[in-house]
Amino acid sequence: PGDTAEQKLLRWVKQGGVLIGQRNALKYFDKNRWLNLDIVSRQTIDDAFDTTGLTFADQRALYAKKLIAGAVYQTRIDTTHPLFFGYEDSLLPVFKTSNMIVRSNTSAFSTPSRYTASPLMAGYSAPQLATMVAGSAATVVQPTGRGVVIGFVDDIHFRGYWYGTSKLLSNALYQTGHLL
Repeated sequence: PGDTAEQKLLRWVKQGGVLIGQRNALKYFDKNRWLNLDIVSRQTIDDAFDTTGLTFADQRALYAKKLIAGAVYQTRIDTTHPLFFGYEDSLLPVFKTSNMIVRSNTSAFSTPSRYTASPLMAGYSAPQLATMVAGSAATVVQPTGRGVVIGFVDDIHFRGYWYGTSKLLSNALYQTGHLL
């Protein structure tokens, strides 16, 4: 009695559950220390854009530059990791729809995919954002007890039309036993 929802969820994971989150759920995972993340703050992103000489009329254009509203970014994946079972190429394009950037200093075993050094493949992103995304984590995995917590920085099934990442959810559900 008296257990919080977070405590119940963590107990479930430790007993063999698989907790999967993407995008903003990673903030919740980080807050509860279920994943070891360094999420780049909005202030850090804002500071990457010079406002010298801008006027009030430039405000909307500047706001738009600070967003990744749908661009194709390239990740480098570990094809030996259970999450990437069935993938043969070590490069995987993902559809990025937010400017969430996660720096993860965890081991290569816990960060099985990262954005490449020149990640922008198609679409528009301000050069400042593409530079900040370069080398950052795209997927973070943390075994916890007999279970696992998995964080995807992007929506891996955005509107159901990005087929390149379609295997990831089923692998997250069915291959996680191989992580432990």
